[in-house]
Amino acid sequence: MFKLLICDDEQPIRSGLAKIIDWRKLGFELCGEAEDGNEALEKILKLKPDLVMLDIRMPGLSGVEVLKETYKKNLSAEKRPHFLILSGFSEFEYAQQAMNYGATGYFVKPVDEDLLEEKVREIAARLNKARDDLENINIPHKFSQMFLHGSVEKSFGENADTQSDYQVAIISAFYSGIEIKKIEAKAKNIFDADKTFLIKQENQIVVVFKDCSELFVKYMLERLASFMGEGTNIVAGPRGKGLAAALDSFLAAQKCLPRFFYEAGKKFILASGEENAADEKYGSAETRAEVKPLKDEIPQILFCIETYDRKNVAEIFLRYEENRKSATPPRMRPRMCARNSSRLS
Repeated sequence: MFKLLICDDEQPIRSGLAKIIDWRKLGFELCGEAEDGNEALEKILKLKPDLVMLDIRMPGLSGVEVLKETYKKNLSAEKRPHFLILSGFSEFEYAQQAMNYGATGYFVKPVDEDLLEEKVREIAARLNKARDDLENINIPHKFSQMFLHGSVEKSFGENADTQSDYQVAIISAFYSGIEIKKIEAKAKNIFDADKTFLIKQENQIVVVFKDCSELFVKYMLERLASFMGEGTNIVAGPRGKGLAAALDSFLAAQKCLPRFFYEAGKKFILASGEENAADEKYGSAETRAEVKPLKDEIPQILFCIETYDRKNVAEIFLRYEENRKSATPPRMRPRMCARNSSRLS
């Protein structure tokens, strides 16, 4: 509900305006009344109404002066209320001044209820659009906070979306060596703003797909990879229902990113299902353990990572695989090596 404030020095007029139309049906509820200009300004600043019915002539500050003082407070556009001015026939010049200060409309007493309802519907439509636009601006930030803190509730509240389908992809600038600005510019040109949210997080772009088929997501990401050329690294998590699934999709994609170190030449990975294949090839979390020959290679691996030397990284792991086949120690995945190397750096 939007908030309505009625300001007039006559109690019968205030009561009449509160009942003249079905305010709740139009999306408004009465948050307060004021009987003079000073009280009107005080309540505007305190209650932050969305719509103010304002008499042009009141004790203390006039309606025009209330408008002037409101604008002097430098309220942002989304916090500034809409004003509907109430005037008599002899006060038309004052009403014109009020319009010059941004009033949305004015009505001569007694107020025509049909004209008032029409004007209020118009204002409600503007307010709804502004609220939707603001929400759309805030959504990427909410996703960013959700991915950062790992909590749906902290970012979206108790009424988080549980019905929409989400899938999340990560485009890494760290693994690709491509400037993050270039990736962001290309992504904005390719992805439909109505179906995706782009979030820049340090050295990566996170793409959130809403209500898009897996086939569509795969096509769009492969298209981006082809536009970016060699060195592009994109990984997509699984698709699921609700914001909790979006968080899981992001975490799955993030977990998969290190695989680009040892899968040279690969541009695009679907995290769903492929992690199991990697476990079969390199060993599961339960069986992995430190193997001395690979541990000794960590300084060289770190240097290769810093210089984006994938060829030598691949050769190191190839040598390790050959050693593993001829030895009996438990297996260690390259991803574990990357984790250990970060501890040593």
